[in-house]
Amino acid sequence: MHAIRRVNVPGCRKVWVECVSRAEGKQQSTRATDWFLDGWTRCLSWKATAEVFKVSWDRVRRSVGTTVAWGREGVSLEGCSMIGVDEIAGR
Repeated sequence: MHAIRRVNVPGCRKVWVECVSRAEGKQQSTRATDWFLDGWTRCLSWKATAEVFKVSWDRVRRSVGTTVAWGREGVSLEGCSMIGVDEIAGR
């Protein structure tokens, strides 16, 4: 794990925080880890993915949530009045 560096510059009233492009907000994992775990959930159950990669089930859930949120960005359902579900694929 990488500790984010903070610098208090003399004469400046701000505390400058190191920019880490590979993580989002206060998340404890990188985007690459999120995509990696999400990819494995397509082949394994969330529980099996967590066991194989020695992470918590909740870590897998957050990874899937992050990638789903990324996919939904910019998607607009405006003008959509109905959603169809394929009952065969739904099984």
